[in-house]
Amino acid sequence: MKSPYVKICGNQSLQDVQTTVKVGVDYIGFIFAESKRYVKPKDVANWLKNVSNVNRTKSVGVFVNPNLKEVESIIQSVPLDVIQLHGIESPSFVDAVKKTTGKQVWKALHYKKDVVEDMKKFCSFVDGFVIDSQVKGMWGGTGISFDWSDVTQYISVAKKERKQLFIAGGINEENVEYLLQKGVQGIDLASGVESNQRKDLNRIKGFLERVKKS
Repeated sequence: MKSPYVKICGNQSLQDVQTTVKVGVDYIGFIFAESKRYVKPKDVANWLKNVSNVNRTKSVGVFVNPNLKEVESIIQSVPLDVIQLHGIESPSFVDAVKKTTGKQVWKALHYKKDVVEDMKKFCSFVDGFVIDSQVKGMWGGTGISFDWSDVTQYISVAKKERKQLFIAGGINEENVEYLLQKGVQGIDLASGVESNQRKDLNRIKGFLERVKKS
């Protein structure tokens, strides 16, 4: 069975980018929304110009309730492969982003018991989903996991609709085994491979080794 895709999000510096890209993860994420991990688009553009091997790692821009002009402005300067919408964006807005930018678009959905119904609402407009923890006052990057008992349902819907699916929220080397056993397609993490709020090469390597053994 193919190993899950791994996205390491919340990169905040050239050093973070160099560390993440060095080990060849599938996706590298940048936060363009209010967050402790917010980064300026012009900085991200410069970082991506200054790393080797970046063509093997796809870049993801994370937005929270942006307007279309904001998204368009950022992709003009930052070579993003994927736009991740992490707020309460409507299906029609998601559709507009995809049609206007021509980029892959992922919709992040916060965990709740009927999140499968939300997935179905967006299936016609997105290329993938990120299911994340729901924590009051935070859109993401919580470092807290949600109830993973229904993950197989999310996987089933994503496979049927031929969409990518990432699970996010509090994932680390110690608890990822549960998701691997469920056959999850993608894993999205930030703090799980950090030390002192910076990407840790050894932790990333350890995590990837664990995932590849699945």
